[in-house]
Amino acid sequence: MKREIKFRAWNIEKKQMYSSGCVDLLIHFNGQLQGLNESGYVQGTYNMPKMEIMQFTGLLDKNGKEIFENDVVKANVDRGSYFNAELVCQVEYLDGAFQFLNIHDSTEGYFWMDVLSCKIIGDIYTTPELLGAAHER
Repeated sequence: MKREIKFRAWNIEKKQMYSSGCVDLLIHFNGQLQGLNESGYVQGTYNMPKMEIMQFTGLLDKNGKEIFENDVVKANVDRGSYFNAELVCQVEYLDGAFQFLNIHDSTEGYFWMDVLSCKIIGDIYTTPELLGAAHER
């Protein structure tokens, strides 16, 4: 199985997401991140402590949008026993796998195979109100 490896980054100081404006993000061993434009030229260089890096899960939502770590999704999940529920979940990488964590019950998580369909409704940085007061960063 072939899986595309992609990243995006949140600039903590500028409160800006880097992914759509950059074709590639280069992560250097010296702690820097560089965004390249379509021509391959450096669009910006940033220090990693000021950036939060998120990995692409390899999954798409029902509209074909790429799902990354720290996205917030409205997910239709299979809870077993013929019971499905629509939940708001944060996508996180835990215990070696991407999981959809119910934002109202952090002990309740689902693997992608339990999610029947989902739609990205935001992320924890640009739409923190989706998480409620208990999760504010």
